[in-house]
Amino acid sequence: MSHVSFQLKKCPPDDPCVYCVLNPVRMPADVFADLNFIPDPVPVSDGDKYKDFADVYGTETTDSARPGLKNKPLPTVNDKANKDLFVAGKSCS
Repeated sequence: MSHVSFQLKKCPPDDPCVYCVLNPVRMPADVFADLNFIPDPVPVSDGDKYKDFADVYGTETTDSARPGLKNKPLPTVNDKANKDLFVAGKSCS
């Protein structure tokens, strides 16, 4: 499961839900059956490069290498002391 994206896929034609009964799949069944979810980025061992989409499509991936986890700053003492300032109810728009 990924924290980066939200993906939907219609139900299979042999077991549709109410939405999929009203909005059936409009592509050949064999093409629909071969669709996979979009994979997470998978890094190449030499740094900031990632594997090609064609190499990871259809494989099981994790979001452990997602860009948002790189160089995540640690909270400072000042951040911890002033954490009540970051409450949404106290912010001004």
